[in-house]
Amino acid sequence: MATDKPWIGTPCWIEIPAVDLERCKDFYLELFEAWDLKSTPAPKDSDAPTMAMYQFKSYKTPFLSGGIMKIDSSCKGEQQKNGNGMTVYYLVDNLEKTEERIIQLGGKKYMGRTPTGKEGAFAKCHDTEGNLFGIYEVSNQQQAIDALGS
Repeated sequence: MATDKPWIGTPCWIEIPAVDLERCKDFYLELFEAWDLKSTPAPKDSDAPTMAMYQFKSYKTPFLSGGIMKIDSSCKGEQQKNGNGMTVYYLVDNLEKTEERIIQLGGKKYMGRTPTGKEGAFAKCHDTEGNLFGIYEVSNQQQAIDALGS
């Protein structure tokens, strides 16, 4: 069934950690012509890192996006606060209820609700195999879609 809005459970954000933000940004721009990357400073009232946000040029409603997140150069993969390697975030309608469901199914909560400004909030969890993934709740889904499309 077709829908105008992304389904709950749709991958909505892919996060890539990088010590050298510009080098990593250039790598993906050269590798994938469909990526559109823009550097984004961290919000002033947030612990969010500086990042380069990307979107995929070919989507009519560009909901799936991501960011290359700046990390400290002394931080080894296993020491990263946000996990080692890429993190895929799945769209959910309620972070807390989804975290409860993850725990019921044998997963684990890793990082609780973390606001991303006015847009929404995320949390991170481990599945039953220890794989890290994120869940993302938008404050206003239409505003988020509109913001990504601009």
